[in-house]
Amino acid sequence: MDIYGIDDWLAWFLLGTGLLLVELLIGFTFYAAPVALGAFFAAIVAAFGDSLVPQLIAFIVGSASSLLVLRPLVKRHLLPADPEKRSNVQRMIGARAVARERIEVDSGTARIGQEVWSARTLSEDVVIEEGTVCEVVSVSGVYTYLQPHDPAAKANPENEVETEAENGPAPAGEEND
Repeated sequence: MDIYGIDDWLAWFLLGTGLLLVELLIGFTFYAAPVALGAFFAAIVAAFGDSLVPQLIAFIVGSASSLLVLRPLVKRHLLPADPEKRSNVQRMIGARAVARERIEVDSGTARIGQEVWSARTLSEDVVIEEGTVCEVVSVSGVYTYLQPHDPAAKANPENEVETEAENGPAPAGEEND
């Protein structure tokens, strides 16, 4: 059987190839590619000499199954992660670390949780001595960038409210410990 004067398997193959090119142009949304797979399935059926009805069935079933099964899998891997979901490295930002050795702008190690990381400071002016509690401010490759931990900056406002409620307001000029 011929479609527009060319063999039907070749027509399906050209349709699939054209749809893959469209997929490239629209930025890998994976809408045209599953339909292209359906066209390739129809080309295989046509190559065996079947009539148009089995070719259309192969095209529809191949396209639909590709859209329903493959698209969600590919979408999960191609699209950027949800900004609200943080990776393991992103979760480290703000974590506490303990300097295992002197940390400078170009050397040092720190323990973060149960892991030992190469650590650096962000500035040549900052030097963190061994045993100092630090805070992770960024991660780049295998390096964590630390700053000395400031307990006042990490104060929890909820805890302050509970303390005030238990002890009453602090007298003027004095603070609750």
